[in-house]
Amino acid sequence: MEVNGAELPDMIATYAVSVRWRQHWQLLGPGLMSLGAATAIVASFRPWVRSGTTGRSSYDLLGLVHRLGFAPEGPVRWAVRAWPLMPLLATVAVVAVWWGWRALGVVFGLLAGLYAGVLGAVLTSAAPDTRALIVSRAPLVTAIGAGLLVLGSVVCACVRVPSEHANTS
Repeated sequence: MEVNGAELPDMIATYAVSVRWRQHWQLLGPGLMSLGAATAIVASFRPWVRSGTTGRSSYDLLGLVHRLGFAPEGPVRWAVRAWPLMPLLATVAVVAVWWGWRALGVVFGLLAGLYAGVLGAVLTSAAPDTRALIVSRAPLVTAIGAGLLVLGSVVCACVRVPSEHANTS
């Protein structure tokens, strides 16, 4: 091994390029999670269903479903009642990932993304074909944002982040 020869600078340069590339790759997961969470949250506040001149957001719609007793007992009722927690779960996931708490962020990101994605997809696919009740594109956009949140969570789970205690000098 030659210390003063040409091998050492080549090795250092290769390492620096590898570290620089890895740093950009590490931002992909949190970036996807941020974009997905923002999209899902904003779309959840948009009108999901329009009847006549009244538009109802997901929160109005699920509150109405709960109050009228359409949600059966068990997990479905719990899922309908817990819907207002979705933005909180998504926000905690994004903040945790950006602060370096990847495991916590991945868990909350998967929970929020699957929750919003399933609910948005179910409402989009179960849309009635009547002129009295019109389902907007907001549930579909929520499901797409939730998909990005899940994808970002998977990327964060798969990309290894070096420890800050690792010797990088």
